[in-house]
Amino acid sequence: MHFFTSGGVGNKIASALLTIAVAALFAVLVWETANVMVEQRLAQWSATGDRVCAARLRTLLPMMRTVLFIVIAMVVVLTGLSELGVNTAPLLASASIVGVALGFGSQKLVQDFITGIFLLMENAMQVGDWVTVAGVSGTVEYLSIRTVRL
Repeated sequence: MHFFTSGGVGNKIASALLTIAVAALFAVLVWETANVMVEQRLAQWSATGDRVCAARLRTLLPMMRTVLFIVIAMVVVLTGLSELGVNTAPLLASASIVGVALGFGSQKLVQDFITGIFLLMENAMQVGDWVTVAGVSGTVEYLSIRTVRL
């Protein structure tokens, strides 16, 4: 115990571990709060009979959860690395450069992504609809930005 309270390296390690633990606890709290709020909204819309809004939320939910998880994980990882003494500025700069390069290199993917977002946001189709896509008809079981599973 004296190692962690003596004011040397042990104190810095204890401080870093405490900060990382608080960041992880905060991340879990944000994740669970978001899940509870979404589930409550789904239950509310299902109870009031607003099935169109509930179906749209169920359709967008996997994408929203993925984005939220990535944001939370990146904040916790960058906080942890910063507390351990790693300079995170070059990591952020290189990530942004890689992101721009991927954006230019994969314009078709970006176009499909934007088309999928508008398809979902305009509610053109949703889970449970009967559709014909590329000559195949069926009920939509799963819908994401780039795929439709019938």
